[in-house]
Amino acid sequence: MSFIRLFLTTGLATATASVGLCVGYGVALGPPSGNCCCSRRDESTKKKTPSKASSVETYDKLAKTFDDELNFHEFFTGIDFLRTRLVRRAKKGDVLEAACGTGRNLNKYPFGEKMLKRVVLTDASGAMVKETREKIFLHSRVGNDGTTEIKAEVDDATRMKQKSNSFDYVVMTFGLCSTANPGKVVKELARVTKPNGEILMLEHGRPPEGSVHDYWLSNILDAHVDMHEKKWGCAWNKDIEKIVRESVGDTCDVVTFDRWHFGTTSYIVLRKREL
Repeated sequence: MSFIRLFLTTGLATATASVGLCVGYGVALGPPSGNCCCSRRDESTKKKTPSKASSVETYDKLAKTFDDELNFHEFFTGIDFLRTRLVRRAKKGDVLEAACGTGRNLNKYPFGEKMLKRVVLTDASGAMVKETREKIFLHSRVGNDGTTEIKAEVDDATRMKQKSNSFDYVVMTFGLCSTANPGKVVKELARVTKPNGEILMLEHGRPPEGSVHDYWLSNILDAHVDMHEKKWGCAWNKDIEKIVRESVGDTCDVVTFDRWHFGTTSYIVLRKREL
């Protein structure tokens, strides 16, 4: 595991240095205007609040080219590996994936073990759901033996149509960054999860406050959040750990909260407590 962690961190560092990519979905960056990226953040930058993401319109426009723009970046930085590692935990019963995007995780579910009963993929963007349905169609022809019901539908993660306590696993990858109400989304994920079920999340945000990476990297994220949000519908400088822990309260136990990519990628496993 230490080798893999070193590979992912080194890979991201190389990508950042060589092609000007920063963590998350990637955008060409220079140093923040008027500030060296390694200087101490001033108060106006540090306290900057992410703007509200009008992400549905953005993702409707991005849907057709989304995978092509991300495939190399996610492979090179190890995001694809983390997706696989996370999603393969959803190994049996009923699964909901909220904010599924173009269905990038579909081929990572362990369908071959024949223990998955139902996989429901949802997204607020109709164009993204259309891309997901195309993947489901291809999967049904080459990779599904018919033991698992798979469907995609439009749904808002802040007020889901799904019944409470109805899924064994609830998955979300890079969804909190693209909503103006991340705390509400986390509460919804917990609501629809069965007792003893797991919430599986992979998110990007700011590194832990006071950490060595917070000293320089949060400054970059804050300075470029508006540009990144305009392109990707994503405010990438949210405090994910604070949002998650405060939102689940005493309804869930934190099984795993790992940090990757200089602390900006959070790999999260929550388990819902018995009612």
